[in-house]
Amino acid sequence: MAILDAVTAETIRGADKIKVISAKTGIPKGTLYRYGLPVETTGLDIPLRKLAPIMKAAGNYSILRRLAADCGYLLVREPKTPRNRLDTVQLIGKLQKCASDAVQKTLEFFEKPKVTAMTAAASALDDTACTAIGLKKTVLRSNQLELAF
Repeated sequence: MAILDAVTAETIRGADKIKVISAKTGIPKGTLYRYGLPVETTGLDIPLRKLAPIMKAAGNYSILRRLAADCGYLLVREPKTPRNRLDTVQLIGKLQKCASDAVQKTLEFFEKPKVTAMTAAASALDDTACTAIGLKKTVLRSNQLELAF
């Protein structure tokens, strides 16, 4: 679970993050700080009922993605679909950029494997997957295609 500890620390740690999360959730700053430490040392496990409010306050769902990955699932956020043709073209461009960024960050991780590079690559790959799912959803909902036989 060392990876989960690292993702938790990334989500919570940092003086500014702890202040914001504490203010939004009412969880004491000292407790939040200990949630960001490895459990094997002096850290604490985050109670399940506090996990969603912490992730919402942090604006970071990496913990949820990591838990899903540890259980063999891929977690992606339900994407918004474009409302018109221009938005669809922009979404295609976004997918191309996301994929390019994901490839670059993945290469950087394999060149210098560090936790920060791993989380950056994983996040970029997740963004690519979410964007691809949004485009798939758009394609499946498209009324512009008529099949002629």
